[in-house]
Amino acid sequence: MKRRYILITAAILIIGIVLASFYDLDISTALYFKDNVFSKIFALLAELSFLFFISVIGGIIFKNSKSFIKNKVLSILFMIGGVIYILVFGYYFSTRFKNSDSLAGFISVFESKTLSLVFSLVIAAASFVFGLLFASKFINDQIKFKKVVAVSFTMVAAFAITVLIKKLSVRPRFVYLMEYEDTSLFQNWWQRFEHAAYYMQLDNVEDRMFESLPSGHSCYACCSIIVLANLDVFNEKLKTKKDLLYVAGLAFALLVVFSRILCGLHYLSDVLISLLITISC
Repeated sequence: MKRRYILITAAILIIGIVLASFYDLDISTALYFKDNVFSKIFALLAELSFLFFISVIGGIIFKNSKSFIKNKVLSILFMIGGVIYILVFGYYFSTRFKNSDSLAGFISVFESKTLSLVFSLVIAAASFVFGLLFASKFINDQIKFKKVVAVSFTMVAAFAITVLIKKLSVRPRFVYLMEYEDTSLFQNWWQRFEHAAYYMQLDNVEDRMFESLPSGHSCYACCSIIVLANLDVFNEKLKTKKDLLYVAGLAFALLVVFSRILCGLHYLSDVLISLLITISC
């Protein structure tokens, strides 16, 4: 992405996070719409878009590592890494598809761990093969290959940081507060909920109910901005449409962000921090 886009977006996000620090609870209360289809659709689209893009990139890396990396050991490691992408993320998203907050969670096939895993791996494998075919046609020099690798590292880093912070922050989701009708459990984004273990044991609550910060789906959607903004790597003609592609990716990300607040699974600060993490990687 162009540096000016990153700086402008980062500045807007930081201002938004500051404002959200005062109005998080009020905004979530005003927008909350339990079990709405809009949120479920965009949760699934965010998951599928990330799985598709990372698997395609995995195929590209696998196909071109031997051609553009002179060190044989490093070349093999990159090829293995390309395959690991589809296995790791294929498995991870098979567990995500089972969650009821995604539209896929309401399809009976996803009630089976095996069928859910098969579905996820089939998507990942098909995207991987697409990447193999795509690579042969468009990735024809080392500079393009390096850009693709850089995009993949950005996506993986953003994903890893998001998951790590989720596990450490222990912030109760707004929907959890609504289930208990107790807004006193609300924690601001910089606070750690010290009594999470107690509430998890109290009613056998899932861990993910205390993983509000940051938003994983917002991270997935923001990665779409990164990919779309770099599509000119594959086709020089797209350089003239770089701004349009950026706006398209941003529009998709904003719809996902709104959907996460609407269903009560994230606060405004959660999604803004997620976006900031992703564009900073």
